[in-house]
Amino acid sequence: SDAGLTLRNIQFVATGSGQGPIQLTGSAESEPGRVQLAGQVDPAQQHLTLTVTGENFQAIKTTNLQAQISPDLKLDLTPQLARLEGTVTVPRAFLRPGGERPGTVNTSGDTVIVRERDGKIPEAKGRGMATYADLRVVLGQEVYLETPAFKGKLQGDLRVVETPELAPRGTGNVEVVAGKYKIYGEEIEIQRGQLLFSNSPLDNPALELRVVRQERDIISGNEIMAGAQIRGTAKRPKLSFFSTPTMADPDILAYLVLGRAPQGGGSGSESALLFKAAGALGSGQAGALSKGLGDAFGLDSAELGGGGGGGTSFMVGKYLTPRLYVGYGIGLLNAVNTFFLKYRFTKHLMLESASNVFGTGGDAVYTIEH
Repeated sequence: SDAGLTLRNIQFVATGSGQGPIQLTGSAESEPGRVQLAGQVDPAQQHLTLTVTGENFQAIKTTNLQAQISPDLKLDLTPQLARLEGTVTVPRAFLRPGGERPGTVNTSGDTVIVRERDGKIPEAKGRGMATYADLRVVLGQEVYLETPAFKGKLQGDLRVVETPELAPRGTGNVEVVAGKYKIYGEEIEIQRGQLLFSNSPLDNPALELRVVRQERDIISGNEIMAGAQIRGTAKRPKLSFFSTPTMADPDILAYLVLGRAPQGGGSGSESALLFKAAGALGSGQAGALSKGLGDAFGLDSAELGGGGGGGTSFMVGKYLTPRLYVGYGIGLLNAVNTFFLKYRFTKHLMLESASNVFGTGGDAVYTIEH
C-alpha cells in the first residue's frame, strides 16, 4: 500500500436481525501489533458508533514516516456530526519531514485558507458534517524526529481539541529528551527543549529551547561554554545568548558557529559565515551583532542593506587606505554575494564598482557642495 503496510488476518463481521442496529466487530494485524474494532450502525437513524483499540499497530511505514500506535478511540457518526474522542499512544515513531504523505492531494498554490484573528474558521453556507475531536496524544519512549537542522528524541503528552468553530488547539507539552541542532554545518547539543501548548494553535506553541557548545580555549586551556536560549512562540521567537565565562554576544555567536572567538583579520569565509548567522537571527538583533562582529574582525562597516539581485545582504567592508575602500555583500535570502570597491580621486570625485554573478558595473560620483 501507499502507507508501506502489510495487513494480515483481517476479520470483519456484521450481524443483525433485520430490525434495529447492526452489530460490528473486526480486527487486523500489522506487525508487531493489532487493532480491534467493535460497534454498531443503525441504518434507519444513519448513526454509527465504533470503538477502536489496539497495541503497537504499525500504522504507517515509509522512508520518511514510520509510526506504531496504541489507540483507544470512540467514534460517533451521523450525517450532521462526527465526534472522535480518546487516546492515541505512539510508543515508536520516526519522522523525517519533507516527503509527501502517502495518498495526499497537494493544495493549489493559489489556495487561501481564511481564519479569523482568534483562530475561528468563518461560517460557510451549506457546510456539511460538523467535526468535534478531543484526543490525547502520548509520545512514548522511542519517538525520533530528523530534519536538516535537528536530530532528536521526543516525548510528550498533548491534548488536541477541534470544534467546527475553532481550528485544532493543543494543551500540554512536547519535550526534546536528547538532540542536536545544526547551525551552519555545526551540530550543537540541545540542553533543554520544550514546545508548550496552553490551548494554543498547533502551529504556534510557546518555545523553551536551550542549545550549548563547550570548547577548550587554545590559549588559556580553560573550558568555554557558549549557548543560546530561544523563548517566545514559534511565530515570534525571542533569542538571547549566555556563556561561561561571560562574553559579548558576537563572541558567543562565534563560539557557537566556529568553535572559537572571532579573530581580527580572520578569513573572509569565516566573517561571512558569522554575519550570515547574525542575519538569520532577525532584524531586531542583527544590527547590534553586526556592529560587534565588525569590531571583532577589524571592519570599518557592517550593516544590513540592499544586495545584488534585489535581495537583502549584510554589507561588510574596510578602508585599505584613506582613499581605497573594499567591501563584500553577503546574500541572506539568496546565494548572490557582491564584491564592491570605492576609490576617491579627489574631494569631489569618487569611482564605485560592483561585481557579482549578474555582471560588473561602475559609476563615477561627483559631489557638488552648496
